[in-house]
This record gives sequence, structure tokens and C-alpha cells, in this order.
Amino acid sequence: MKAALALLAALAVFAPAARADQLINFNNYNLGSLGLVTFDSNMGALAGSGMRNGVADGASYVAQLFRLDGGTELAIGATANFRSATTTAPGTWSGSTRTVVGVPQGTRLTLQVKAWDAAFATFEAAAAAGKAVGQSAPFFFQDHMSYPPLPFDNNIGGLRSFAIGVVPEPQTVVLGLLGCAAVLWLPRRPARLLQRDGVRAAGAGR
Repeated sequence: MKAALALLAALAVFAPAARADQLINFNNYNLGSLGLVTFDSNMGALAGSGMRNGVADGASYVAQLFRLDGGTELAIGATANFRSATTTAPGTWSGSTRTVVGVPQGTRLTLQVKAWDAAFATFEAAAAAGKAVGQSAPFFFQDHMSYPPLPFDNNIGGLRSFAIGVVPEPQTVVLGLLGCAAVLWLPRRPARLLQRDGVRAAGAGR
């Protein structure tokens, strides 16, 4: 019993304490389909091809990591550049380590990645200007906290592929919805008119 307690005490001394901040490896190493960023069908000839800097009307794209906390979206660190046009890994970026300050190591986080034209300061600004943008589905991240630490402990393994495309303007979406509503309404109109006329005829015959 004493030997076991002594061993636990020794482990407590030599085991590293949890960090006060959470580190995330924002590099996108996945060369398969899981973390790939491609162009959507509305990008014409680029549709389906892997994202590279310096394409699509000369635009250069960046990826940004965000933390989703309730209804709040918080950018984590700086943007990352997609790999160059000569890369053998299109659709990936080099992002190094990002730090979530004040969030203890091992905390479970909800993350999201967004990408947009680097000529604009934010995703929203690029989308408002009618430029191509893209975003991943939210995904979970939690440090594995291996002892000793392993290279993949902080990888964003939950990230899944997404596409970059032009977001329709709000007025275009509204007009489309109105058109659909009109199509659904028109076939029913004659039936209502016939029913109304039938009621009038019945009333006149009384």
C-alpha cells in the first residue's frame, strides 16, 4: 500500500500540469476528401477542383478558425493561407498553432472554419460583395492530453470538407421564394373560384 502511494505521489510530481490556455493545431494535413476545400458548382470550370491560392478571377483565399460559444462566434488567431497553385495538396492550408486564451487544456470546444477572398477583411464583407466564400459544418475539438504528448493531440480531426461558392443575394432569394409561392398558389385559385361561384348559385336558388 505504501509503495502504491509513493508511486502515485511520484507521478503527481512529474506529470505536467494542464495548461491555462488551449492549443489547437490549425494545419490542414488531410490530403483525402475529409478536410478538402473545393469550388462549388456555381464556380463554372473550377467546380469540384481543389482550392488553391491565386485562382478564380485572381482571388487569393484565406481560412480562419472560429470558436462557437452559444450564439457568439470568436475568431481564433490569424487567418491561414491556402497552399500555392503548384502544391501537390490543393484544398489544404498551412495554419500552425492557434491558442484559445483563458480556456483550459482539454476543454471540449465547438469549432468552425470559414474561407473567403483575402481582398476583404472578413467572411461577411466578402459575401456582401458577391465574392465566393465557404464554411465548414461546426465540429467538436478536444485535446487528447496524452502523456507524454503526441503530435496529433491537438489536430482538428473533426473538420469535414466544404465548398467555396458565391452566396445568392438576399433579394434574389426572396424573389425565388415568391416565385415558388406563386406557382403553388395558382393551381388552387380556379378551385376556390368555382367553390365561390357554387355558393353564390346555391344562394340565388333559395
